[in-house]
Amino acid sequence: MKNDELKNLVDEFLYLVEVGSGSMRADESELAHLLDRLALATRYCLAPEDPRPRLEIPERNFEVLRKVAASRFPNYGAYNRPASLAQDLGHSPLEVVRAVDDIAAVADHLHVVAWLWRRHGWEAGLGYLEESRRDCWGPAMRALQLYLEVRGEDSDRESLL
Repeated sequence: MKNDELKNLVDEFLYLVEVGSGSMRADESELAHLLDRLALATRYCLAPEDPRPRLEIPERNFEVLRKVAASRFPNYGAYNRPASLAQDLGHSPLEVVRAVDDIAAVADHLHVVAWLWRRHGWEAGLGYLEESRRDCWGPAMRALQLYLEVRGEDSDRESLL
């Protein structure tokens, strides 16, 4: 994926969460599409190999972003996520998480990426994108994708009844 395409994808995701695409149904469909594109893009983007200096990142208000995500996706609720996928096999406890919290977490980190691109350049933003995906929002994004997939299948089954 080219630099401009990745930047546009980040902007599209942030725009969807903050502004929307016109209707709740369109927003929900677009969210699933953007999460798939984001997962694919971050899977293959290469962060700089050189160690980056730690940059001062501005404070953010996660609660405001969470409220915005909740207003955009009011039908999204809580879901189960295993506490561990690769350890405690068969015995991992489930965590109950909220979909809007996961959406807000992804958006929060993408805001930082966009800010770093504007202030410190491509390498700084790409490095943070990879580091934050690996350490913070990547598992939330993947769990959210699964939630949306299962939620869509449940809706399809209900419409057939």
